Amino acid sequence: MRYINPFSILEFLGLEPTETLNPQSLRRLKRQLLTEFELQESTTIKVNNNEMDKNAVLETFEELEDETLFAYHLIIFKHTFLKRFLEFGSLRFFRLNLTKTFFAQYQDNKGFIEYIRPYFSAQFDIAFYSAILQKDKITRLLSNEAAFFPHQYEGDCFKMAYRTLIQDVDHLGDMKPINRQKIKKINLYFTDKYVIFFNLLPDYFFDVRIKLGQHLEEIALSVNNELGDTRLAKHILAQGLQYKTNESTRYRLQYILDQLNSYPEEEWGNGTPTTTPHSFKSNSNHWWIILIVCILGVIYFAYILNSVFGIDGNGNH
Repeated sequence: MRYINPFSILEFLGLEPTETLNPQSLRRLKRQLLTEFELQESTTIKVNNNEMDKNAVLETFEELEDETLFAYHLIIFKHTFLKRFLEFGSLRFFRLNLTKTFFAQYQDNKGFIEYIRPYFSAQFDIAFYSAILQKDKITRLLSNEAAFFPHQYEGDCFKMAYRTLIQDVDHLGDMKPINRQKIKKINLYFTDKYVIFFNLLPDYFFDVRIKLGQHLEEIALSVNNELGDTRLAKHILAQGLQYKTNESTRYRLQYILDQLNSYPEEEWGNGTPTTTPHSFKSNSNHWWIILIVCILGVIYFAYILNSVFGIDGNGNH
């Protein structure tokens, strides 16, 4: 949904938005603008970089005749960077971190917040979708700024991005039975880059990360059981544990990783996200065993020396 601020049109006609407008002056301005179609002999005219047809012009002036909508448009016009975002998708509004203060300022103006929602959401949806496709650094900025959106904005603001990511993650579930060729197609999900990317996404994408973690569990099991590649399976599980998911998903990933790392059964699910096999180092009691064995070895060695060579503990015959 495209937004065009009526006061931008008034600027085009040489009128200051602060000037008093009345029904008579609005009719005059509307006639003046409509004559532009005849002068340019075109079905559309360009007004401050906005392409408009006659219907758009008429609808715009109808909104100016409504006192409430007039007030809404004036608010937007006074917030230059918001206006540029709504009209053209400029991201300066977010780069200047204006989101929090703006929505805090107008949180009690429910009508205004609801009025701009479809325009705001449509532009943000496009910007965020473009950012996640390119894995661009702007994704982090937009994700951070989205934390200040009213709750009712989320569904429309993330619509295209959510649909794309959930489809991509679902595709992982279609990879079984696994083979080396399929691994090459999905190995990006095992990289630090993807972990960082998915983790910075807003909470709205929480269930996408959970589903991703579940699919990584299935793929790791398949890699281990079908390809016999335990090292890669452990790497996949360890990376899955780096994603921000839920307790249940993390436990399942850790449970399998602990088995592959040869942890005692009673410790499965309680280990750490490491691919290092279980060893004596993981249990301090083993050090005492080693120490006792070493002491007994020294005593036994001394006993042998004394028995064979007659050497006492001081080195005397």
